[in-house]
Amino acid sequence: ISSYDCEPTSNPTLKEPTLKPIPTPTYLPSPLPSSIPSLLPTSLPQFIAALVYLEGNVCIDCSIGKYANDDVPPFATSCTLCPAGKYNTAVQSISCTDCATGKLSSSDRTHCKDCQAGEYNYNNTECFECEYGKYAPQALTDSCLDCEAGFHTNNKTKATACTACDAGKYSTKLSFKCTDCSKGYFSTSGSSVCEVCPVGFSAPENGSSSCTACSAGEYASKNQSKSCSVCGIGTYQGSTGQADCLSCDIGKKAPDEGSSSCLSCDATYTSLAGSATCDLAAAGYYLQEQDDTSKTCPNHASCEGGYQVPIPDDGYWVDRAKYKLAGHIHQCPRNTCERNGNVNSSCWHIDEFTTSSRCSSDELQCTEGAIGPLCGSCEDGYVFQAVLNECSVCGQVQIVSYILIGSVGVLVVIVVIYFLMGDHYGIKESEIYIFITQIERGSLKVNLSNYCFFKLYNWYPVSISIQWYARVLVY
Repeated sequence: ISSYDCEPTSNPTLKEPTLKPIPTPTYLPSPLPSSIPSLLPTSLPQFIAALVYLEGNVCIDCSIGKYANDDVPPFATSCTLCPAGKYNTAVQSISCTDCATGKLSSSDRTHCKDCQAGEYNYNNTECFECEYGKYAPQALTDSCLDCEAGFHTNNKTKATACTACDAGKYSTKLSFKCTDCSKGYFSTSGSSVCEVCPVGFSAPENGSSSCTACSAGEYASKNQSKSCSVCGIGTYQGSTGQADCLSCDIGKKAPDEGSSSCLSCDATYTSLAGSATCDLAAAGYYLQEQDDTSKTCPNHASCEGGYQVPIPDDGYWVDRAKYKLAGHIHQCPRNTCERNGNVNSSCWHIDEFTTSSRCSSDELQCTEGAIGPLCGSCEDGYVFQAVLNECSVCGQVQIVSYILIGSVGVLVVIVVIYFLMGDHYGIKESEIYIFITQIERGSLKVNLSNYCFFKLYNWYPVSISIQWYARVLVY
């Protein structure tokens, strides 16, 4: 029973029958027409089962090895790869064909075959190509072999071999290519890593199969060296594959970089350790100012060599006013010249010879109290003592005078013996004269001179009057 108010009529609604049957009426009323007219109806394309329905209402043929069999909406939007163990060889296929017994479908399902090298049989239904970094020297089951570190496959995929990397290269596991070792590294064949060059060796190029030993005159002080360094001047290296260079010994030189040995200095020259030149005087020589030539040490002086100037011996003196006078050694007339061993020898260095304010010529060469050229003068508070031939402290002169008086007294006794006893005992004048002359003449003469000088100025505490015998005065 309808819930609608209108009831069917007993009379037909149409005046004349239609040529075609009227559709069976629906229980529900049709929707009301819209106020906006609908677009013209489009004709839907007829779906073909072997095609793929894509956007734009374009149907694309399925390629061989694939199929599509949807014939009712929603239609397929892509083709399906034939299942394992099946194949097809035609486009617009709606199904796939089973492989013959004992045959496996190819990976693209375009044919059936036996699996080949570079492939593997999966589940006895299909052949798969070996993936990247894997290989199969012959058809394998379920998977291909891994290419290990230090080796590489001959193809990116479907590889049939795994070969060791060449020397100078390396690889990680599952590699298609080997990589060159960087500079400073090397490798042997089949290496998974490159090794560092040790000290004394280098690898200047990429892909080195070994490290090269540094040549004589070169060195490499660090691992992983890309090149060797040459030895600097003053150093050398006589062996190959060394980590450092050696300094030249004293008396030798290396004037050029990259020296494999040191040269000996000429006989008159020497050098410090690690020198590039022989610019020092050898022992027994000294350098001249004008051209730094090495000259033989002068007499009465010692030459330590190097940059030292001649050092006068005791009793000798040198003028330190100018360096050109360093080789002129003078004998001192008095006992006032003496080498002072307590003074630093650096005062006899070239640079200290004339310019040093700390090196006094008097302190270096003169005895106590003596100063000036040839140490011939006495400083304040000192007086020259003729008996000792040196400068003495002023307070010591009186003591020396008493000694002189005693010496004169001895001489007086000798003279008295000559006058009083000479004739009695047969002592001749000549014998007395010989005896007197055997006394140290220099000291006696100095004593007599001092006595006459002191007597002239009445410096003695007692008055002494001596009548000198003519022969004695002549003496």
